[in-house]
Amino acid sequence: MCSFLFFILCITGVQSIVRVTPRYIEAECDRSYQRVNNTVCDTTMLDIWNQNSDAQGVFAEMTLAQGREYADERCEEVCARTNACRGYAVSKDLVYECRVYYDCANKEVSNRFDLFIKEAPFNCFIKATSYNGVVQNFGEQGGELSQFARLVRVAIDPFQEVHVSINGVTNDTAFAYRPYKELGKQYCDVQEDVLNCVLMNASEISIIFFFCFVILLSWNTFLVLGVLSKQLDY
Repeated sequence: MCSFLFFILCITGVQSIVRVTPRYIEAECDRSYQRVNNTVCDTTMLDIWNQNSDAQGVFAEMTLAQGREYADERCEEVCARTNACRGYAVSKDLVYECRVYYDCANKEVSNRFDLFIKEAPFNCFIKATSYNGVVQNFGEQGGELSQFARLVRVAIDPFQEVHVSINGVTNDTAFAYRPYKELGKQYCDVQEDVLNCVLMNASEISIIFFFCFVILLSWNTFLVLGVLSKQLDY
């Protein structure tokens, strides 16, 4: 039985991804980037992680232990955690480096990096509501909404519903993990005669029917013999 459901929804022009598992429901926005080879953003508004850096802060999940492709994915996720990000770049040479840009009005040539420019919409304000309360990935900062996490994850119990809104618009779907119970032991084949199934092939049920039949037959036999004996006495 599948224990993971995957939904792709489009709310207010933002494509969102909702995953339903037996233990939690999580939602995040889909992202798209324009790739520009041999280019970086010319700005001082950036965060940098390289192979000599510690995995901490926004780069807490960065590692090269699982290969460069895995590190590239974590680099993109750092960009996806905030609506202030405007792109990221990853190095192509032996010295791995991830750069996350918060401004990319100007660009410059770099043979070390490929640049991925984040495409609009930049905002991904997710709010998930369940009976336990509301969880969201944004807050107010300086009078404006600011995103601080890539996704929202809500711990659930079976059949507990979660409602998701993106950028202030609520989706009509009530997300929940709804496990199906097994039908139980099947005694008969679909094509089999029902009476034959119940009397011969239904194990415990067949035994019960058999004893009921014996008791009923015995009762009727004694009843008939009693009537006959009374008639013979007359």
